[in-house]
Amino acid sequence: MSDLRSLRVLLLAAGMLALGELAGRELRAQPGQPGVGAGAPLTLGRAVELALAAAPEVAEAAAAARGDQAAERLASDAFRPAVELSTTPGVGRGLPVAIGGRPPSIVTFDLHQSLFNSDLRSEDLATRATAAATAAARERARVQATRATVDLYARCWTDQQLLAGADRRLTADEAMSRRAAALREQGRVSDLDLAQARLREARARLRRMEATAAREVDLWELRRRLGLAVDAPLELPADLLAAAPAAPGGGVAGGGDLEAASAADPELRSTAEAVDLLRRSRQLRERWFAPVTVDADAQYSRLSRANGIDQFYVKFREDDWSVALVVAIPLWTGGRLRDGLARADANLDRLNQRHRARAEQVEIEVHRAQSALGQAQGVARQASAVAEEDLRISGALAAEGRAQPDDLDTRQAALADAQEEEIKAAAALLNARVQLLALRGELLAALGLGMPGEPAATSSPRSPGASAPHGW
Repeated sequence: MSDLRSLRVLLLAAGMLALGELAGRELRAQPGQPGVGAGAPLTLGRAVELALAAAPEVAEAAAAARGDQAAERLASDAFRPAVELSTTPGVGRGLPVAIGGRPPSIVTFDLHQSLFNSDLRSEDLATRATAAATAAARERARVQATRATVDLYARCWTDQQLLAGADRRLTADEAMSRRAAALREQGRVSDLDLAQARLREARARLRRMEATAAREVDLWELRRRLGLAVDAPLELPADLLAAAPAAPGGGVAGGGDLEAASAADPELRSTAEAVDLLRRSRQLRERWFAPVTVDADAQYSRLSRANGIDQFYVKFREDDWSVALVVAIPLWTGGRLRDGLARADANLDRLNQRHRARAEQVEIEVHRAQSALGQAQGVARQASAVAEEDLRISGALAAEGRAQPDDLDTRQAALADAQEEEIKAAAALLNARVQLLALRGELLAALGLGMPGEPAATSSPRSPGASAPHGW
């Protein structure tokens, strides 16, 4: 009996171990999960996705956009019908009057509908202009956070590659230092030669320490930006540009970049939309019939005889209803209409100047991005060619036996320097691509994080140029 119980325990333990191993395999096999097991390297798209989810500035801009969208809906709700239920219990003596604007009644239903109100309509347009600006700010915050993440990701990759190059350089300098020490014991080199070799080794060791410190600082910052633990392991790919987004047009900056950037820039779009909305708001205020307001009101009340008001009427009915059209024409506004027009003119002028300044800034940024992209491509190709040629020469000399040991180590150090330039050029090329894609509004789509302009879309059921159904 005890053997059967032991067999059951062993089978149960084996099953639990098998399930644990299967769960561990599934967890390690999940794509794009940095810091979990020994999975695939952290891709650029996954890093940007984590950064956007953890960035407080993106969350703040999104909250501001939601708040202004709610304010936009609230302003348009002023032209929708409203129904109110109220009761006014009480007693009175003397002339029956309304209490708080309500007749003494058991229950009252009041239906109100604003048919025309230029002030409310103007406020609705101004609120929509503000919502367009905050929606553009949300999109701009996402793009800025993406660019900052890409720059930090490229720095971490550069630090990783530079640290590997520093290790190769230190290995070569240590070999030359040991060789110089052996030759000094044989009297074949002077003390100055040995001191120079040791100085090169010390500089290589210091350079490696600097590369290690820079790598640790940048990795710590990257983990914080991605919302990971400070000790979470991060593995970056060996080739930075393999999975990176390509520049538009196959990497050639063309003349259509400015047109695409102008059409995709969220600030230009929002200011143009705000100018149109504020211009329509001002036109509402300057019309001759603008101060007039028209409201429709329907009311039903169930009156009571218990409060004694029936004695004041020859014929008293408990069911009371009325329907009215209220037309109000202000005779004197105290300068409010004039001051409102002056404020609208000032806001229009401010937005027009902002739109003009942003258009000039976009043109400058596109020109700089095109120049940076062309320069980075040329430097990357040149640095790669230099590294390959240096490697070929080193291999040929070693194969022919014509290279001295020190010459081989020196060429290894020179090769590390050439590869360092290639590494920096690759990071610069990635940043140049990202800058141009961001200006064209294609960065998030290139990283697989939504279509261009999607973050700026408002949740309002009406399009920006549509009129309110009851605003006129």
